Amino acid sequence: MNAGKFAARNSNYLKDMLWGGDSIGMLFLSSIANAGFLSLLVLNLFYLAIRQYRQTTVEQKLLWIWIAVFFLIFCLPSQRSGRYLLPIMPAIAILLAIHWHQLNRLLFWVALLIQGILIIALAWLSWNIDLWTYPVWHWFLLLGAICVIGLGLFRLSLTKSATLLACFMSYLSLTSSVMPLDGSLGRFSKATIQKLQGKTIWFPCDFRAKDEEYRLLIPGANIKGYPAGEAKEIKKLAERYSLFAVQAPVQSKLELCADCEIIGERFEMRARHNDAEIKAMLMGQVSDNLFVKEYIVSAPFNAAKDISKFKDACR
Repeated sequence: MNAGKFAARNSNYLKDMLWGGDSIGMLFLSSIANAGFLSLLVLNLFYLAIRQYRQTTVEQKLLWIWIAVFFLIFCLPSQRSGRYLLPIMPAIAILLAIHWHQLNRLLFWVALLIQGILIIALAWLSWNIDLWTYPVWHWFLLLGAICVIGLGLFRLSLTKSATLLACFMSYLSLTSSVMPLDGSLGRFSKATIQKLQGKTIWFPCDFRAKDEEYRLLIPGANIKGYPAGEAKEIKKLAERYSLFAVQAPVQSKLELCADCEIIGERFEMRARHNDAEIKAMLMGQVSDNLFVKEYIVSAPFNAAKDISKFKDACR
C-alpha cells in the first residue's frame, strides 16, 4: 500500500526524510512507542544490542535483521508511520525476553509509575462520567491495578514481574473504561442501519482511514468524509448533503434545520481537545468535553444535488 508514496509531503523528499514529522528519526521514535509502557525498555534493549554485539547469537542476529529490513523498507516512502512497523514487535518481544534480566530495573520502575498515572486518570474520568454507570468489577479492576503497581514500586524483588502484570491490567482497565461505547450507546441501531443500506452518508473525517470505522458502524452504506472541523456546523452541512452526520454536546439538544430529520444517533468519544477542554475535564466536567452526541441527519431537499463536486476528505 505504501510503495508508491515517494512524493514530497512538505518541502522535498530528502529534507522530509531527515527532518520533521515524517523523518526517519520520527519513524524510529514512533516504532519504539509501539511498545507502549515498555518503550523505555526497548531503548535499553537497543543499547544492550550495541554494547554486546560480539556475544549476539545467530538466532538473535536473525531477529535483528528482520527488524532492520522492515525499518529500512519503510524509511523509503515519504509517508512514514510507526504503525507500519507493528510486524516487528513480536521479534522485539522475544529479544526483550532474552535480555530480561539485563534490563535496567529503574526503567521498570518508571514504567510502573506511568501506569499508575494512567490508572489514577482512568479512575478520575470514570468517577466523573455521568452518561452511564460502571459495573462493580470495573472499580475492583482499577483497585487491583493500583495494588499491583504499588507492590512493584515498593518491593524491588517484584518490580519486573509487577510491570508485566500491571501492563496487562492497565490496558484491560482502559478497555473497561470505554466498554460502554462498544455496546448500544456507541453504535447506531439496527433500524438506522437498515434505513441507510446503499445510501451515501457524509461523516466527519480527520484521518485518511476514518471511513473504515464508519463502514463497520454502518455496513452496506456508501461512506464519504467531510473535514472534521465542520462536524458541528449543521447549517453548512445541510446546504450540501442529503444524508450526513453532525456532532453536538451531549447535554444539549440538536437544533435541526427546516425539513431535516434525525435518522439515528450514538455517543462518540472525541480524540483531540484544546487546553480549555482539558482543564474543564480536570475540574470534573468530563462528559461534556470528552464525548459528543453524533446524529445522522436527513436533508431530503438535497437529494437531487450533484455531490461529485464535494471532495471526499478521507481520500
